[in-house]
Amino acid sequence: MTATCTSASAENATANLAALCRERAATYRLLGRFFISELDADFLETLKAMRLPAKTGNEMIDEGYRLIARYLGGFWDTSFTESSVDFTRTFVGHGNEGHSAAYPTESVYTSEKHLTMQGSRDEVMAFYRTWGLERSESIAENEDHITVELEFLAALSERCADCLERGEMEKATDLLAAQQQFLDEHVLRWAKVFAQGIRVFSRTDLYQGAGYLLEGFLTEDRAFLNEILDADDEEKEA
Repeated sequence: MTATCTSASAENATANLAALCRERAATYRLLGRFFISELDADFLETLKAMRLPAKTGNEMIDEGYRLIARYLGGFWDTSFTESSVDFTRTFVGHGNEGHSAAYPTESVYTSEKHLTMQGSRDEVMAFYRTWGLERSESIAENEDHITVELEFLAALSERCADCLERGEMEKATDLLAAQQQFLDEHVLRWAKVFAQGIRVFSRTDLYQGAGYLLEGFLTEDRAFLNEILDADDEEKEA
């Protein structure tokens, strides 16, 4: 009876982890959508259809959802123009040096001259290829654009969920470790500064909220990966 209960408990834990990985993938894709192009009718409907939580336990995530909800609550047809102007102000800016906007590309933050298409782009491309992934043809941005990096994390999260559901635990652990490594070596090296820049340059609650949401979620997800991988190490040593 005890063995049966233990087995059932393990299966439930695995199923819950797989579901969490799919939720993480969805959140990464949602975040990436904010930074790839202006708000349009389809994305507006996606946001309106969501249940935005009030209390998650993370103050930055809560503030992000609060601001986005307030923006949606006061949305008018003219808000498309307002959000388009704010997108350009926030992510494109008015010059080609690294201090006039919150540029959504890793190279700008990690290269000596703050330019795009630098060493980090080659590094993330190598990371993608290691895991048999290429940039989606539907995304025209550089490989170290925030949306592409978040899509990579989403893809690994989905693969991890697939492995968990098939009982391929070692492969699932490897995929979680790869996400942890990619966050440490790339996304977390610059995305928090990028998120803070969004809050400096943006003027609408939509993008202010996206900046808070990005920083809060990255912090929570890194802690989540630490917890899961540390628990796996402890189990192997037991």
